[in-house]
Amino acid sequence: MHRFTLFLLVALTTTLVNAASYQKIDGTVIDPIQATQDGALVYSDYSGPNLEPNANLKNVVLPHAFLWHADLTNANLSGADMFSVFLLEANLSYADLSDANLSRAGVGSTNLSYANLTGVDLTQAILGDANLDRANVSGATFTGAEYWTSAKWTDAFYYTDNVPVWASGMDPVALGILALAPIPEPTTLLLALLALTAVPLRVPRG
Repeated sequence: MHRFTLFLLVALTTTLVNAASYQKIDGTVIDPIQATQDGALVYSDYSGPNLEPNANLKNVVLPHAFLWHADLTNANLSGADMFSVFLLEANLSYADLSDANLSRAGVGSTNLSYANLTGVDLTQAILGDANLDRANVSGATFTGAEYWTSAKWTDAFYYTDNVPVWASGMDPVALGILALAPIPEPTTLLLALLALTAVPLRVPRG
């Protein structure tokens, strides 16, 4: 855990740069956000919507962004490029992170409960004390992820037709991650219901 703490302290050395604002969990607005790239300070050219609850941030590009305590509850971050983003203690509960790039991201103590993590790339991400309760991790990539043993996985799940790529040593059963049967396609479900209605009812004879 000392290495995890050191990682967080190094990330905290960033300074303010010109970028969009975001709302912290306690309601404080951080304007502008902070970002680093390869250890050097950079100015972000991001000019999209503010990073706040319910924001539509599909395909947003925010590599190396410093988003400590950011409140992104229920935000749409599908397809986002958040390589090496710093999300210590951020709230991304119910957020859509499907197919997002969170490789090498710092998500220590981040709230990802009920989040859609389908196809998310968490390669070499720091997962110390993250909350992934009831998150959908179908098809997620955890290769090289660190500190996942201290994360909370209660009732996190994946569909068996889209199994995640686990980090070495990850045991989904021991972690409490559920393997669920695939959800039928709407057309398949409709055909099954029509087939049932076509079955003649047998009335018992008295």
